[in-house]
Parts: sequence; structure tokens; C-alpha cells
Amino acid sequence: FFRDLDAELAWVHEKLQLALAKETGQSLSAVQSLQKKHQALQTEISCHDSLIHDVLEGGQNLAKGGHFNAREISKRLWELKDAVETLKEEVEKRAKVLKEAHAAQLFFSELLEAELWMEERRPQLESTDYGTHENATQALLRKLENVDLDLAGYKPRMLNLRETGTSLSSTNHPDRQMIMNRLQDVEGEYEILLLLAETLRKRLLDQYQLYHFEQEVQELATWLSSKQRLADSEDYGQDLEDV
Repeated sequence: FFRDLDAELAWVHEKLQLALAKETGQSLSAVQSLQKKHQALQTEISCHDSLIHDVLEGGQNLAKGGHFNAREISKRLWELKDAVETLKEEVEKRAKVLKEAHAAQLFFSELLEAELWMEERRPQLESTDYGTHENATQALLRKLENVDLDLAGYKPRMLNLRETGTSLSSTNHPDRQMIMNRLQDVEGEYEILLLLAETLRKRLLDQYQLYHFEQEVQELATWLSSKQRLADSEDYGQDLEDV
């Protein structure tokens, strides 16, 4: 009996070391890999319950049967029970920690996607090309309208990120400070894009109005020139009808 009990204690202590691991992964894929391993551990422990139960039952029968070493048997039984209980508690804690880590890394990956999305649009909004003529400026304004639509369409995504980040932080998530810092950075970048779009729109409109004004001035100058040539003409006609 003691040999079997010692074997079970050794097995429990071995699995306990796995349950006490502190690593949580630094990426979504790493966390998912750790969760998969932990689920395998949980399954192994569940399948092993019957073996531990047999050892406990055998010891209890010996103790109840009046075995001369009943006190030692009872003591060792409690030792095994306590070890198994500790193992299961730590396994549950580990599962919870990995679940929180998964939620955080999933959120960070969504923030990264948002950052990449914004980085793709920022160069256009920071451009100093306002068009070299009226038609070119009109084309740039149309492109900006598309970006404006993209930014407006992305707002629900930003609201979802805010909701998720706030939810994770409100549950005393261990990474709540990092979560909120990253969220604020992304929200700040989004606000910058909105401001850049507004600034670029104003500059393009100013440029368009300038070209339009110059075009009107040119047309007026052309009209005045034609009238001036007519006024300067020395052709007074050959008869009354010509005049």
C-alpha cells in the first residue's frame, strides 16, 4: 500500500510543478499553445482520478480493518488527499490565469491590427501634395473623401475596442494597466488621423479655391484683352453699314 501511495504522491507532485508554472506567453499563439498543454494536463488528471481513488479506498479499508499501522495509514491518506486537492486548486488557478492571458493577447492583437490599419492611411493624410492644377486638386479631394468614409466606418471598431479594454480592466485583469495604455495609444492615433484628415481637407479646398480664382482671373483677363483689341482696332468700316 505505501509503495502505491508513494507512487501516487510522486505523480501528484510532478503534475503540481506543471500547474505552478508562471509562463503565460508573450503572444496569442504562445498563449494558445500553453492552453492546449494545460488542457492536456487537466485531461490526464481527470483520467488518473480512478487510480488515486483506488489507492485511497485501499488504505481506508486497511485502516478500518484494524491494521496495526492504521494511524500511519490514515496520516498518509490525508497527505495524499491534501496533495490532490492542492493540485486541483492550482490547476484551476492556472486555467484562469491562462484564460486572462488569452483575453489580453487577443485584445493586443486586435489593437495591433488597428495600428497597422491606421499606419496604412497616415501617409496620404500627411501628404503635402495639394495638386498642381485644379483637376489634380479635385482628384485629391475625391481620394480624401474615400479616406473619410474609411475613418467613419472604422469608428464602430474603435468603440468595440474601448468596450473590450474597459471590460478587461474592470475585472482586475493582471495586465489592466498595459491594456488601458495600449488602448489609449490607439485611440490617440485614431484622433490624430481625424485631425489630419480635417487639416488636409481645408488645405485642399483652399488650393482648389485658389486655382478656381486664378482660372476666373485668367478668363477675365482673356475677355478684357479681346475687348481691348476690339477697342484699339482702326478698322472703322468703308461705309455706314460697316460702321
